[in-house]
Amino acid sequence: MSFFWEYIVYKILDISTLSQWDIISITSNFEYSYVLRCDELIQEHIRSGYDYEVATTTVHGEHGCKKMSNEPIYQIDNLQFKTCPCNYKHPLFNFISQASSIFEKGTMPFEGSFVDQPAYIIEAINLYQCLKQDYINEQERKQNQNKGT
Repeated sequence: MSFFWEYIVYKILDISTLSQWDIISITSNFEYSYVLRCDELIQEHIRSGYDYEVATTTVHGEHGCKKMSNEPIYQIDNLQFKTCPCNYKHPLFNFISQASSIFEKGTMPFEGSFVDQPAYIIEAINLYQCLKQDYINEQERKQNQNKGT
């Protein structure tokens, strides 16, 4: 990345109402919820006959949940994780997800017009929508790649 773009990113983060922790935890929460799906996989193992302990141990072992590695085991864009992203939960992630859905339909999450919305929520929704679009694009790319082979 050129110095110019590094400076632009720095300035955007400097004025952002989202902290670095917010960005990391929302990004990891999205990855955990939509890509890794640790909780759903545990439930799938239980439905197929495993008891809770075996299902939990299996999924946590596969994803590196609940333990820290010396080397990064996951990378999401420029973020490197030394443990499963499920360990980074944002307290407002479910609200941000729901607010994003209603925002896409043209309804504001809080009373008032767009300019009356809290900047933090608008930035969080924007981050969520960017992550969601990247996820959709990646799924489409994989489908097109599978069709080509």
